Amino acid sequence: MDWIQHYDVKIKMRDGVELACDIRMPAQGGPFPAVLLRTPYNKNVHPESNRMDNITQYLDNGYAMVIMDVRGKYESDGIFPVLSFRQEGEDSADTIKWLAEQPWCNGKVAMTGASYCGYVQIYAALEHPEALCAISPGVFGNDGFRNIIRRDGIPQMSLLIWALHNATGRVAKILLFDWQKLLFSMPLRNLVNTCGLRRKLFDHWMKHNRNNRLWEEMGRIERMQELDVPVFLSGGWYDLYSSAVVETFCFLQSLPHMHNKVTLMMGPWLHGLGAREAGVMDFGPAADVDITEENRHWLDCWCREGRREAFPTVRYFVMGINEWREADKWPPVPIEEEFLLLACNHSANSLEGDGRLADMHGETPRDTYVYDPADPVLNLGGNLLAFGDGMAAGPCDQRPMEKRKDMLVYTGEVLAESLEVVGRPEVELYISSDAPDTDFVVRLCDVYPDGRSINICTGIIRTRYREGFDREIMMIPGEIYKLRIPLDITAVCFLPGHCLRLEITSSCFPQFGRNHNTGGDNWSEADYRKATQIIYHSAEYPSRLLLPVSVAIPASDHF
Repeated sequence: MDWIQHYDVKIKMRDGVELACDIRMPAQGGPFPAVLLRTPYNKNVHPESNRMDNITQYLDNGYAMVIMDVRGKYESDGIFPVLSFRQEGEDSADTIKWLAEQPWCNGKVAMTGASYCGYVQIYAALEHPEALCAISPGVFGNDGFRNIIRRDGIPQMSLLIWALHNATGRVAKILLFDWQKLLFSMPLRNLVNTCGLRRKLFDHWMKHNRNNRLWEEMGRIERMQELDVPVFLSGGWYDLYSSAVVETFCFLQSLPHMHNKVTLMMGPWLHGLGAREAGVMDFGPAADVDITEENRHWLDCWCREGRREAFPTVRYFVMGINEWREADKWPPVPIEEEFLLLACNHSANSLEGDGRLADMHGETPRDTYVYDPADPVLNLGGNLLAFGDGMAAGPCDQRPMEKRKDMLVYTGEVLAESLEVVGRPEVELYISSDAPDTDFVVRLCDVYPDGRSINICTGIIRTRYREGFDREIMMIPGEIYKLRIPLDITAVCFLPGHCLRLEITSSCFPQFGRNHNTGGDNWSEADYRKATQIIYHSAEYPSRLLLPVSVAIPASDHF
């Protein structure tokens, strides 16, 4: 097919700043509906890249494709707002209005894209541009403090590295460092100082330790009640925004005016959607999905005469059996909360201990370990942005870390039948510490018959936030506290012959910034101390794993 292409077209925003875009459209026919992708990652596309394949798919199906550098990036003028989405919303609305007025456009504009490009769509829709008919955002968060820069107040290191690469200038930085060495230096502020980049932005993020007005610049899910455009949400079980995407779906689906206008697709994917392989796992041919095609089919429903009934409200992939399921809501099936108690007779420290998940308490009422911030437990994969071998993402074998004495390991009985978990597992812990503030990390794993311990989902809590993210309350050394820790959302079937395993420790580095155990800011302070941690599990203090278990498994439905 022949195309018409216009490069570096400048569109003037309401404040006079000009933003650059490339416009491509079929050479015959028209006018066309336009699909807009606004990106901080460079609108220029290599002709042999996957991005060009995505563009041509839209062109071959009768769309005009518009890719724009957001404000302050690459060939667009202005200053990059860096996760301040009010500006992105206004710029998107101005762009959509301009596109709808062009003679080659039929007045209908849709948006697509993932990650930052997903955020942009949400805030574009909140400006209510008349020509915007549908959006298809993937893998994005909805709260700066809870799931973007931080997770429940704790810095997400892969997001800080993303910001070092992308948020500190007009073009992406190539930072040549030994990341493992740099990340281990204290204080964490050294990360920015050593890179030679401006420190003010990161100080701004890291010194605001409460979920206050600053973080509203990155949005609040409550704002989305104003959203009224059709939305196709997509995410991955091993993406750092997995829980946020499902939370956004549930919130939008609860709005009466969004009835039949929001859909969700969750696969066994990392931050990049659609691949059958993640980490050390191959989830089979069913997981190999063309996410661009899925997005386009959704946009067809609203920009053309597509069949909306072809889109189930929820499509989710059940790992373990590696099958797709369809539903009309989330949670998708009847769920019962089941629990397993933490127990041991001697000690649960490392794989050499006798920690177990059971329906009765053991002889020992507590387990103890020492957390040393200078020697943190390393995350092996997980829900994060991947940056080289030192920050791999996805499912990985956890046994190398389970050998450590500062990790408690509780393993369940060998399963005689399948156990399907759909939703967010939680852990209730009764703890004490000799530190005023510290972290507790919990991880649910699937133990295979050959011994592999594959991470399913992870949870973390910083104890200063145990009573809310708008306050910081230190602990009294030796006092016992009850913590409730939600893990990442998931859908997994533990198969017969497998075991469930729960890990408990106090660091997950470099996925999350370390707690120095001092009650300080953990950003600019170099001081740290060891912390002695006690996990209680007895009739008086029944620490336990809570599982959302499917009680009515529908028939298999291959996608």
